[in-house]
Amino acid sequence: KTMIRCTDIRGRDNYPQGCSFSPDGTCILTSTSTSADFRVYETPFRRLEKDGQDEDNVVTDDVQAQQQPQCWTASLRSNEGGCSPSSSSASYAWYPLMNSSQPITSFYATCRGHSTPIHLIDAYTSQLRASYRPYNAADEMEGPTVVEFSPDGRRVLGTGFKSDRTIAIFDVGIPGREGVVARLGKTRRSKDGQKGIPSALAFPKYGASGGGPNNVFAVGTYSPASIYIYDDRTNIPASEIVLHGGLAVVGHGRAFV
Repeated sequence: KTMIRCTDIRGRDNYPQGCSFSPDGTCILTSTSTSADFRVYETPFRRLEKDGQDEDNVVTDDVQAQQQPQCWTASLRSNEGGCSPSSSSASYAWYPLMNSSQPITSFYATCRGHSTPIHLIDAYTSQLRASYRPYNAADEMEGPTVVEFSPDGRRVLGTGFKSDRTIAIFDVGIPGREGVVARLGKTRRSKDGQKGIPSALAFPKYGASGGGPNNVFAVGTYSPASIYIYDDRTNIPASEIVLHGGLAVVGHGRAFV
């Protein structure tokens, strides 16, 4: 049954662009399409626990009325970097070691559009903690459209650049432009490597703890669609999957199964 429902996303063509539970399960993060907000919602654990205790009790009219879906609004919002074109998709990722009882670990990474760098946003205050600025071959700052953390939380990766097929890799502890560039092909138009603009990046995650290897990740691309698995300790993909049959899109890949 429906326990709770969001009631604060309004506006023409304004809708959530995905959603993601925090690693400790206490929050849900989403973005909205036209208002360019990143929103944090607190999960209703107390409500769920109370309803679980009431399952074996007789349901009176008053209790039944209390069990109607509650209205749910965002606890915090952020649109760091300002509004972007409504056609641009947002990407966001929780810090994998996030624990709401330890505020220092409570943050997430965002990117939206090529004019915005990767931002780290505090999940308690919505304030900007740090920024990571990828630069292209023309020495221009160019933001990614996909962002993800390594499972150990030490690195943040961005990809989906319009100028080249690359992945920008930053040490979380070193904001700024000092990152490593991993190439998916020699140039944007060369025939080598993985084709298409990257649309998704994901690390494998094992079990309830979510841990996994920190050097192996998958990259999915728009048409011509493909999924490659990389080990960044080597110079070639560890494996590749090519999707045939005309136009296709690999989008919003979140994790290995």
